[in-house]
Amino acid sequence: MVNDPATLLDRFHSYSCDVLFCNTFVDWPPNKKYRDFETLQYYRYPFHCRLSAGGYIGKQEAIAAYLRMLLKACEDREEWAFFNGGFDDQLGWRSLHCKFYPSIQVDTACRIFKRYDIFKDCVD
Repeated sequence: MVNDPATLLDRFHSYSCDVLFCNTFVDWPPNKKYRDFETLQYYRYPFHCRLSAGGYIGKQEAIAAYLRMLLKACEDREEWAFFNGGFDDQLGWRSLHCKFYPSIQVDTACRIFKRYDIFKDCVD
């Protein structure tokens, strides 16, 4: 970040959520329930509709509460946060996203998070 963070905060607040995640187009780890939820919820953004746990911004209290849920899921070996026998934070966040939307959302419009993958020439 090289400029005043006010623009970033304004963009975050425009989503009216508590936690906003970076997006991806990959259904990973693969999960039909979460894939279908993301596809339907963000149908206007088919290439940016999946939650990526690689980056997020949010309100401190909300992030702390969700992280406590993930920690408990890890300790209790909850199925909704485990993939191939191990804890998977991305699967856990996708589960919480599905359960707590619209408190948790994805930056489908790329207003904060910019992906430089196959869309690197399409970013406005």
